[in-house]
Amino acid sequence: MGFFVLVFLCFFGFFPTLVVLKKGELLDVLMRDDDGYYATLGETDLLVRSASSVEDYRGKMMGAPCNLLGFGEWFRLYWAVLRSWWFFMWVSVPGFDGWACNRLPYVVGFVSGSAYEGGHPHVRWRSGGLSPVIVLPRSLLSSPRLSSTLSHEKIHVYQKSYPALTSEYFVRNGFVRVGVRSSANRANPDLDPYLYSDSAGRVMQATYTESATQIMDVVYSPVNESRYEHPLEFMAYTIEKGLNE
Repeated sequence: MGFFVLVFLCFFGFFPTLVVLKKGELLDVLMRDDDGYYATLGETDLLVRSASSVEDYRGKMMGAPCNLLGFGEWFRLYWAVLRSWWFFMWVSVPGFDGWACNRLPYVVGFVSGSAYEGGHPHVRWRSGGLSPVIVLPRSLLSSPRLSSTLSHEKIHVYQKSYPALTSEYFVRNGFVRVGVRSSANRANPDLDPYLYSDSAGRVMQATYTESATQIMDVVYSPVNESRYEHPLEFMAYTIEKGLNE
């Protein structure tokens, strides 16, 4: 039934906006660094990215952006967008309005390899009123997690676009700002600069292991699960989970 309703809505003009950046356009976003993300990279952040400095890292990422090739990749991407968009139509919790999320376009760019952020999905902010960009590894196009990962990152777009509503989610769920993230905490473009405690007063963070050599070499606390890295991740993982339930 849901499939036919989705087709009906699309037929009458109710459909999501998808913009796929060409590799040169994405590279421009990464080089401009409008969100100042590279300034947050500490010594260990650079080490796990196999870079000696921010400029070295910028050089290594030059070949990461890529274009989509062929109808098959475009079809899989747009079908994942439709699934994500349909899911958000029915989501409404304090601090997250699915309809407001759906008013934001899906602006997506793709990378190959691990030279840039280890090839992990994330969102980059753009200045000048432009929509944030969802950066995905091209390999995700053949994964069954494409739609759920896309939805997760779209929630991060929502967070960056609607900070007041996101703050309401924090308040409703008992998240309290307790300090500033340090160089021991993994840099993540989806997060803000602060540390928070959860409703039980436990500090949420991702801390590098002593022998870290990769971006994922971290320990999460207070529970060793990725959603406990930060309230913004907790929010994204919690809402995204409903897509597959």
